[in-house]
Amino acid sequence: MPSFAQLGASVAHQRVCEIRERLEQHRARHTEALQQIEAATRVRDQMEAEMAAAEAELEAAVQAPVPSGEDPTRWLPDELVITIMLWVGWSRSVMRVCQRWRALLTTPVVRRQLLRSRWEGYAHGRFKPKSVAVGPGVLSIAVSQSGQRYIGTKDGLIHVWDDGKSAPDRTLSGHSAVVRALALGPDGTVFSGSYDSTVRVWSGEDGHPIRTLKGHSSYVVALAIDGQGVLYSGSSDKTIRVWSCESGICLSTLEGHKKGVRALAVGLEGQLFSASNDRTIRVWVDCEHTRTLTGHTDAVTCLAIGEDRTLLSGSTDTTVRVWSSADLTLLRTLHTESRVWTVAVGACGRVFSGLEDGDVRMDASDGQSLTICSFGSCTRALVFGPNGPLYAGFSSWYGSESEQVHTLCTF
Repeated sequence: MPSFAQLGASVAHQRVCEIRERLEQHRARHTEALQQIEAATRVRDQMEAEMAAAEAELEAAVQAPVPSGEDPTRWLPDELVITIMLWVGWSRSVMRVCQRWRALLTTPVVRRQLLRSRWEGYAHGRFKPKSVAVGPGVLSIAVSQSGQRYIGTKDGLIHVWDDGKSAPDRTLSGHSAVVRALALGPDGTVFSGSYDSTVRVWSGEDGHPIRTLKGHSSYVVALAIDGQGVLYSGSSDKTIRVWSCESGICLSTLEGHKKGVRALAVGLEGQLFSASNDRTIRVWVDCEHTRTLTGHTDAVTCLAIGEDRTLLSGSTDTTVRVWSSADLTLLRTLHTESRVWTVAVGACGRVFSGLEDGDVRMDASDGQSLTICSFGSCTRALVFGPNGPLYAGFSSWYGSESEQVHTLCTF
């Protein structure tokens, strides 16, 4: 009979053999996975090359739709072409059909009518916005010139989408509370303001955290960047801090509001506008207070600058006020049915306001007013992206998480 030592050696040898066999299997699977990755990489590179070639071919087709260089829609009268455009209702797509369509869209009358038809389509249900659920609530949005979207949420995260994708490519984490404000620097750097009283700075290329700006003693709820590389942060601590975008050094602290700052905007001439719970809008030039705008009867929650340099202010008094670019006198007051939380300005001076009851409202300069969508939770953010899409973020502070609607919509 074999001894205990011999039996032990046999068992050990068998175990060694089993481990070696398993290791060989892992190595074979690893080699196979590497080959699959290599093959997938080749396919990806090929697809990217084909997409680039198709884009170039499309642009060439727009410039010369047929070999003869003639427009294939030349036999259609302008009136019919315009009718087709109005039915399509989306300028970014129709601009790429042919040179004639592109030229028609540069005509002010056609452009205004196309935009009118577009928003009427949403108001009457002919068009539907694309919507996706986002975390526990969308509170801030920023969009780069390339169409990349940054979405700040109630759980302290920033979700990053590339243009045309329905799911985030990556998520930036670091804040310990609500991300209430986002701004993009001229070099693509991302700035985020949070209820954790900080401003965080992120690389626009890979989302890597660069630095954290500290100094506020309460919520950071508003951010704005001017053309000189200066970042402004507004806080519930009633102050506005002025930072160097490049170094992160605090250059100055602006004081004067009697209650928390709610919104910031930089005018086309470099002046800073700040809105507050104290019902006022203060105007700053070179960090000096020069004027105070009054008229709202409740907290001023949002600001926007129009193409014609007009200043717009929204308030919980259920109004949006439009102020002259020349002397900041009041031009008109738009009345809504609910408290205004966010405001944006579209092409041809159209004013879009996001309301507490979940409506997104459009007011045109000709007096036309439309509700382009209604959701079950507060409209927290409205931002126009390059080439015209409107992004709207919805979230609610009330009710249980299961009862709330948290959505990002694209119009």
